[in-house]
Amino acid sequence: MKKLLTLLFACTTLFANAQTGMLSGTGYAPDITVTDINGNSHNLYSYLNSGKVVVLELFSTTCGHCQQYAGGTENAYQTYGPSGLDVAEFIGLEVSTSTTDADVASFATTYGVGFPICNNISPTAINYQLYYTPSYYVIFPDSTYETFCPAYCQQTSSNTTIEGLISTAVQSWLPPVNGCTDPTATNYDPTATVDDGTCIVTSYTITTIGTSFSPDTIICNVGDTINFVVGGYHNAVEVDQSTWLANGATPNGGFSFAYGSGGGQVVITTAQTYYYVCQPHASMGMKGVIIANAIAINGCTDPTATNFDPTATVDDGTCNFTSYIILADGISFSPDTIICDVGDTINFTSTSPYHNAVEVDQSTWLANGTTSNGGFYISSATGSFIPTTAQTYYYVCQPHASMGMKGVIIANAVAINGCTDPTATNYNATATVDDGSCVYICNEDAPTNLSATNVIHDRATINWDNMNSTSCMVDQYRIKYRAVGTSAWTSKTMGAPVGSCNFGTNKTDKLLLNLTPATTYEYQMKAWYCGGSPSAWTALQNFTTLINCPNINNLQVSTPTTSKATFTWNVTAAYSFVRIKSRIDVTGSAWFNVGGFGVNYPALTKNKNGLTPGTSYRAQARTWCDPNGGAYRSALWTSPIFWTQPSVIRLANANITERTLLRITDLLGREVSPDAVIDRTTLLYVYDDGTVEKIILMK
Repeated sequence: MKKLLTLLFACTTLFANAQTGMLSGTGYAPDITVTDINGNSHNLYSYLNSGKVVVLELFSTTCGHCQQYAGGTENAYQTYGPSGLDVAEFIGLEVSTSTTDADVASFATTYGVGFPICNNISPTAINYQLYYTPSYYVIFPDSTYETFCPAYCQQTSSNTTIEGLISTAVQSWLPPVNGCTDPTATNYDPTATVDDGTCIVTSYTITTIGTSFSPDTIICNVGDTINFVVGGYHNAVEVDQSTWLANGATPNGGFSFAYGSGGGQVVITTAQTYYYVCQPHASMGMKGVIIANAIAINGCTDPTATNFDPTATVDDGTCNFTSYIILADGISFSPDTIICDVGDTINFTSTSPYHNAVEVDQSTWLANGTTSNGGFYISSATGSFIPTTAQTYYYVCQPHASMGMKGVIIANAVAINGCTDPTATNYNATATVDDGSCVYICNEDAPTNLSATNVIHDRATINWDNMNSTSCMVDQYRIKYRAVGTSAWTSKTMGAPVGSCNFGTNKTDKLLLNLTPATTYEYQMKAWYCGGSPSAWTALQNFTTLINCPNINNLQVSTPTTSKATFTWNVTAAYSFVRIKSRIDVTGSAWFNVGGFGVNYPALTKNKNGLTPGTSYRAQARTWCDPNGGAYRSALWTSPIFWTQPSVIRLANANITERTLLRITDLLGREVSPDAVIDRTTLLYVYDDGTVEKIILMK
């Protein structure tokens, strides 16, 4: 692995705060913006704010361990990146200052890396700690993070563990999937991440170990299978409880697995406790029990209900009643409150002929009055009433109303289960309770509103509508495109492999790269839907790439002073700006820009001050056709030019013998640079022939 001691910053990188990403995983990850070798910008917090997990890999293309880790990292990217579950973004950060973009591209091709890589990233400049490469920061949407690397991180990684470490970290942020996680259960769910206690186990194994059964206690249900695995000097024989308690060996005629049989199985048929021993070793306590429970059957256990289930052992609260009895006894109705459904029957009965049951309005009921409202009337408190309207019915016993002999019947509308969604094909306008039965038909439409944006000379972004809806879940999209007039198509697919619909594909754009400049392309799309068929292809759409961004030519440099260089060049066509980069002509030295961000067209010259006399430099230039920078730029940097700043300036004059300038001073004899003085400064130029020139510098 490669230990990094000194890292220099030489890439377009911005960082937003002084927070530092620590290998210990403490604090919060600082925001960064980096540009990959294809000119695409990536902002960490933008990805986090969209709910994505971000995996940063700090590596070097020449690091042997980085090369070994590449396969595992790419596998994780394919699983969780845009072509998989689309829940994470992966960004490679190449930290060596001497690596070229071509080196990075070669690394990606050689080791099959598909995620974006940014070159010449200084960990110090972006506030991320690094000791060994490769180091990984897995950053969650709340800006907390985990770290993996060969040493000094939260978890020590290797090329064989990195895929699992990344997977575990990303999965920890995803919503939990409840289910049975026991592979031996009949309802085992391989996608479950949290065991919810629903595992159904119908087969158990008991093994002899030394002079004991393991496990020695099994709790199961009637109908389950018990497998015995017994050693050569053991058997398993069912006994009764008293024999078992006394460590006896007399069988009760139940199951028996003999010596040397290897064991066998028994299917439990009765809800009881089964006792068994190993006869040769029963006195040593080699015994066990099987506690078999009756299988719980949920249902209504009330015989008076219309849906009474005589086989049910557990009342699940589903009992339905359509008939109720109210008893007039003493000076009260019992019960005095009934909650029922419209259409149910209310039966009144009485222990005395001196009661009745008369419907009244609410105000009369509250006042313990007796005036009937014209509703039901039960004489002698014996008879029945069927509510026809969903309302509260108030009634009293007229002779005893003043003594509080009254009651209420609360009649609810009958729940009608069905689909209550008008957009469903089985919508039921009479349904009052949605029972989850709604059925939707997906029309499997082709993607709509296709457009091409951010079109430049070698790339374009294709956009479309999100085709997911209540009735459709998109499995994947496919774009095919070609230059107009050619026959071969190029395809790009977005989403998980066909038939994997754990998550719908919500992507609505795709960047197309490596296009030909000044070329018209035609493209079309189709979608695959979960549980259905692919859509038709859309109609053909077109876009035209821009021309190549023209570079400058004939880049030249002159040195008017010992610390100043003047660059000049020629142009062949318009562009936005030209950027000149220069450095000392020593391997590994840092590049610096001449003219800051760039020199705007149509300027043809630029000065660079502050250079070191006697030092050799190199410089190259490249144009951009987008005033904001980015990917719309000339294909290559110009060939480098080389020069050495003079230590002295030799001046020639037709009337003066050739002489050499020794130094430049102010009037106090202090040596100065003419590039660093203010306007109207008097300077003295001292030459080797003893002459001195007095010059007033006018800027």
